[in-house]
Amino acid sequence: MTAIVAVINGARAARREELATRALAAMRQRGAEISRVASCGDATVGIASDAWESATGRESSVAIAIEAGIIVVADAALYYRTDLLRALRVSDARPSGTTAAHAILAAYRAWGAQCAGRLEGDFAFIVWDSVARRLVAARDVGATRPLFYTETRDGLLLASAVAGLAAAGAEPALNLAHLGEVAAGLALDETSTCLASIDRIPAAHTLSFVGEARPALIAHWTPPTFETGRRLTLEDGAVVLRELLTRAVQERLDARGPSSVWLSGGWDSPAVFGAGMLATGGDVDRVRAVSITYPVGDPGREDELIHSIARRWGATPHWIDSTGISLLADLRQRAAHRDEPFAHAFEQWNRALAQGSRAVDAHVALHGNGGDQLFQVSLVYLADLARRGRLLAVARECRARGVRDARTLFRWAIQPLLPEAGLRAATALRGGRPLRAYLERDVPAWINADFARRNALHERARTTPGRRHGESLAAVESRYYLSAPYFPRVYACVSSLAREEGVEVRSPLLDPRVIAFAAERPREERAWRRETKRALRAAMRGVIPDDVLAPRAMRTGTTGRLFGRAMRRDGADLVAEATRHSRLAELGIVDPDALQRGWETWQANGDGNLGVALFLTLQAEFWTRAHDGARALPNGPPASTAMALAGALS
Repeated sequence: MTAIVAVINGARAARREELATRALAAMRQRGAEISRVASCGDATVGIASDAWESATGRESSVAIAIEAGIIVVADAALYYRTDLLRALRVSDARPSGTTAAHAILAAYRAWGAQCAGRLEGDFAFIVWDSVARRLVAARDVGATRPLFYTETRDGLLLASAVAGLAAAGAEPALNLAHLGEVAAGLALDETSTCLASIDRIPAAHTLSFVGEARPALIAHWTPPTFETGRRLTLEDGAVVLRELLTRAVQERLDARGPSSVWLSGGWDSPAVFGAGMLATGGDVDRVRAVSITYPVGDPGREDELIHSIARRWGATPHWIDSTGISLLADLRQRAAHRDEPFAHAFEQWNRALAQGSRAVDAHVALHGNGGDQLFQVSLVYLADLARRGRLLAVARECRARGVRDARTLFRWAIQPLLPEAGLRAATALRGGRPLRAYLERDVPAWINADFARRNALHERARTTPGRRHGESLAAVESRYYLSAPYFPRVYACVSSLAREEGVEVRSPLLDPRVIAFAAERPREERAWRRETKRALRAAMRGVIPDDVLAPRAMRTGTTGRLFGRAMRRDGADLVAEATRHSRLAELGIVDPDALQRGWETWQANGDGNLGVALFLTLQAEFWTRAHDGARALPNGPPASTAMALAGALS
């Protein structure tokens, strides 16, 4: 659980080292057993990790490099090292050491502030060039490794956690706008954090400056436009995809021990497992399956499909009993433990999988995240067909996909095409009940109306991604799921909780090479008649059993019942406590009576989206209570409260 920190400019060396040490101590959840602090010019960096990271061959624990006035600290796992080293040799910038930090330093020497765009891996790093007086700090596309920054009288501070920056002197006043977004279940701002003085480096962005210039954020990767590029046949494309995915998995396997795959009975994680079998020649000791078993009749149950996959390769899954997973267990304590108010509704589910990885002696876990985004699309493609006048095709697709009622047809084939004026007119005809644009989010009814108005929550929640020239709505959807701020928050949450269990999570399907290939493929490979994920399934023919790859009449592996069971068991008490002396109400964010009504509505209809919104509001409430050392004062609290806040956050 690697923590990194940098203190740049402003303070003397002894002061910088003190601040770096304090920051690392406040980030002990991300690592504490091995640490190092080093200085170069007017910058001091620090890193801390736990012993398992070095014991299993990971580089983060020693990932500081210093050379010719340049210092680098990195929380990084770099992939495709051979390709990177070849490119660096061409640029005459060979690494002087073996760690990720040395490779990043060489990349900086070769490509300067654009170096992050040439790296492939899971990373957060900081480069300080004391000769050019240039900062380069960046995060990768997958967004599993966080990085934050703030400016204080001691200089520019960067760290892996908000708590680290608070301990090093960041002003600890709460950012009420951000807290309200979290309580509303939204993530509309990709840079804000729970503290007004601290900003986040977004996924796939580089923070840089030279000399006395202000730090600036620049995207070093943007999602491609989907449904463009070369048009291989489905069969030829499947061969290419299999090779790409096998290489992506191979690059992410633990070099010194077994890796686990969080294996479901769907198509995404089985593809990762199958690629792992191809990459290792079917070595089930190197690639170990970890799965969750559900009772017969539960919609989450995929046990028989998982058994079929395992038998194909002679593997034996490690099973976790879903009945032992309580999604709301220790919710208050977990909120107090968390660095930020944003939480994952299935934290305990993911934590159980991470514990399962450790049970099979794996410190690396691969999962199937990314399959839905890349290889599937919603029924919004019906609107694309309707816009092009292909009404017979709309009818055929509706029959194949089971769309039989006018309301569903309108929702998918007509509503996404309505302009803003049409949506407003439809809202008026519906007696004020809003008709949403596609991908528009709702603000829960319990968010205080004045707060929502002051922070333009409704307007910002209605902001949807613009269409690029010639781009279909289906392509917009795929790009949205690779760029919306909500998803990097989720990925970082899963990574953080897994690291607390001693596991590093990696996502082969979100490999940029796999993303680039998926973007080239036609929409018909993502959804056509009764079939979805045709390219991914075709790539796994002969690797995953045919009964698993076959089209399904209904979706399997859904976890809604698990969530609903937890809410019905524990939700009433949590809502009652949250609405009693609500801190979010005192801050003007939540209306407790409306929150109670929202709970009663959920009890009546069990709506999954409403349930998750309630969950996120509860987490924000209990997080705020636990971290109430940060007062929402206009000029922030007295400096003496900063260390108390850092202690609470850590």
